[in-house]
Amino acid sequence: MNKLHEVQRHLYKWGTFGKNPDMSNNAALMKAFQVVPISQLSTYHIYAILRMDQRRHLLHYLRLFKNELKYRALNGLYIPETDRYKI
Repeated sequence: MNKLHEVQRHLYKWGTFGKNPDMSNNAALMKAFQVVPISQLSTYHIYAILRMDQRRHLLHYLRLFKNELKYRALNGLYIPETDRYKI
């Protein structure tokens, strides 16, 4: 893994509503929305994004997410699921 990814994982951010957002309540949904560095996303969340989000304009992010998973594997990192990110 290169040094560039070590910087990118903290700089690039992803928007998330958390694990179980109330999609019927816009006010609660907006309150739950957080933008967090990819280094803080749960490992499961990254796998879910890669499974679900194959939009062409996100190719750069998809590459970053794959690199992040490789980085975590090489460094023995696992980030558990949470709704409380420490930004």
